[in-house]
Amino acid sequence: MKIGNNTFSEEEWRWVIGYESRYKISDKGRVQSFLPRGGQTIRGIPQNEPQRIKKQVLSAGYPTVLLTHKNEHIPKWYRVHRLVLEAFLGPCPDKCEAIHKDGSRTNNHLSNLIWGTRSQNLSEYGFWNDKNPIEFKLSKEDVLKIRKAITNGKVIKTIADKYGVCTNTIRNIKSGVSWKGVV
Repeated sequence: MKIGNNTFSEEEWRWVIGYESRYKISDKGRVQSFLPRGGQTIRGIPQNEPQRIKKQVLSAGYPTVLLTHKNEHIPKWYRVHRLVLEAFLGPCPDKCEAIHKDGSRTNNHLSNLIWGTRSQNLSEYGFWNDKNPIEFKLSKEDVLKIRKAITNGKVIKTIADKYGVCTNTIRNIKSGVSWKGVV
């Protein structure tokens, strides 16, 4: 089956946890609806084929999707990266969160997602998690330039002012507390 430019056979699909028989999620982060279309086939069989690929919208930079539970009347928004991880790797371990390895909040391919600790998310990947969705003011390129400026003897306050961050952020980059994964 083909929708748009993507082929379903190129993706692995699993049921969304808690929404079995209603929605599936792929290892590429697409959500497929299995809700009845409200009609019957010529033979009188209810139509339970995939209705469509669910539309995703960005919330704090993260793709989210609206799902309706069988017993709920009000739909609920879910972040796609968490649905992918739960379906393919199981529930989130204690004191862990979803991590996008490349830092891109919109890359919800299973190969880019892992469960990890907050400190891993901040120190190894240099990114905030979905529980604290602030936009980072610094890019990987900025961090590399900051490190070079520090090596060249620039004053921390001057660097912080240039990039619009606090001096603590620059100190954390200098000491390797944050952005450790950027080399």
